Amino acid sequence: MGVIPHNKLPLDERAIKCLYINERRSAAEISRLFGCDPSTIINRLRSMGVPIRYRHSFGKMLMKRCIWCGRQFSTYRKDQRWCSHQCRSKDKTARLNNVCEACGRDLMRKPDEQFTAFKRRKFCSYECRKRTDDYQKYLDKISAGWFGNGEDHPFWRGGRSHAFSSDLPWSMQRIKALERDGFRCMNCGYSVLERRMCVHHIIPFEESKDNRLDNLITLCVPCHVSIHAQERRKKEYGTEAG
Repeated sequence: MGVIPHNKLPLDERAIKCLYINERRSAAEISRLFGCDPSTIINRLRSMGVPIRYRHSFGKMLMKRCIWCGRQFSTYRKDQRWCSHQCRSKDKTARLNNVCEACGRDLMRKPDEQFTAFKRRKFCSYECRKRTDDYQKYLDKISAGWFGNGEDHPFWRGGRSHAFSSDLPWSMQRIKALERDGFRCMNCGYSVLERRMCVHHIIPFEESKDNRLDNLITLCVPCHVSIHAQERRKKEYGTEAG
């Protein structure tokens, strides 16, 4: 069943007009009495030529002319000067008068560019930006490195670990230790299919300088982290964690 238009509903127009004008009832109240939508009552009153009462805190409807496109529009706001957001944006963009800091040409707003982004833009193109002194300083800073190399870097820890450059290559010793232990954690028994495996120095390499298989053991990542945590606690407090 289709929707019945508002002008086809069997409503008593004289009663609606009397309730709205004489008794000062609202459209919502009248619609509840007749069992219809408030928009139906408003449309019926408009068709009868009855002026509609608007309950707005900012006053009655005003007719204005857009200062950008010149089109007339209706609004309740006394300070509104544009008919749409597009006209407002175009007018503010035109009055901004931004110029390129490199070549001096007027900046044109891109189709999808936000107004706030257009206000911040200083150059008309990437080529103009590359010609500035600030950009050249930026390139020199990047080419030289942000912090410098070697000991000038804040993360410098004395160079590469000797564990990767000893007589026994670490990559080969690591594979041999994994194959010897069957790619299984020697602490908890998990295999490489269940957890990620690591090769751990039983005596820390900083102390032993030893990459032999006797000093290597296969551990999973959680066990490896736990053992190093216990070693740190033993160094700090002199006792092993329980």
